[in-house]
Amino acid sequence: LARMEAVGEGGSEALDVAIAVEDALKALPAPDGLRVEIDVEGELAAQGDRVLLRQVLIGLLQNAFKNTTPPGDVAVRARRADSEVLIEVSDSGSGIAPEEVDRIFERFYRGSGSLEQEGFGLGLAIAKRMVDVMGGRIGVESEEGAGSTFWVRLPAAKPAATPVA
Repeated sequence: LARMEAVGEGGSEALDVAIAVEDALKALPAPDGLRVEIDVEGELAAQGDRVLLRQVLIGLLQNAFKNTTPPGDVAVRARRADSEVLIEVSDSGSGIAPEEVDRIFERFYRGSGSLEQEGFGLGLAIAKRMVDVMGGRIGVESEEGAGSTFWVRLPAAKPAATPVA
């Protein structure tokens, strides 16, 4: 929470998105039977906080891994989209029911199929708050039974001369 408050007071920096993705995948390796594809545009820099972005990515990957049964696919893609950086975490998992998509970023909300899984329904609400304080947006596109794509949009930054994340 203190870290989020610091970022909210202008504590953001230019960060290397490829390094943030790599750090998140090192912290949370894919379970056996899941293939992970990484497609990050070269020299991609976003304005934000490297620790917060890493935590957001870990949370999105954790959800993707939890909701995708082997054999399955998870992909992390990142590219510049106009004046923003678009980061996507996609999975070939169970997807989200249409009537639940608008509620998944609410605190304590757990989807109807999550009762047998661990958690308190806070992960996506916290991720949303982290993205908000970095000046970004977070959302999801999902088709029940066909997987989900969570996306994060952060302000683009000019790449630094040396990696900063």
